[in-house]
Amino acid sequence: PQKLNMWAYFCECGITGSFFIEGYLNANTYLDLLRNQIVSAIDDFFDGNIQNIWFQQDGAPPHYAVVVRQFLPESFP
Repeated sequence: PQKLNMWAYFCECGITGSFFIEGYLNANTYLDLLRNQIVSAIDDFFDGNIQNIWFQQDGAPPHYAVVVRQFLPESFP
């Protein structure tokens, strides 16, 4: 069966961005999505004020992989 994941972010404005990932989401595909799409989209949406946002995730295993936990503090200080 085909698998499709969706990742979205929201703020007081509502849902402001969504990304689709074909196949299974693991730590490496999630990190790639963060590096190449998510962080820049959030930064653009907030006019370069990414340091002023609160980045919160659910309990999905890829969200808590070591490589992801090492990357996030660099992007969301």
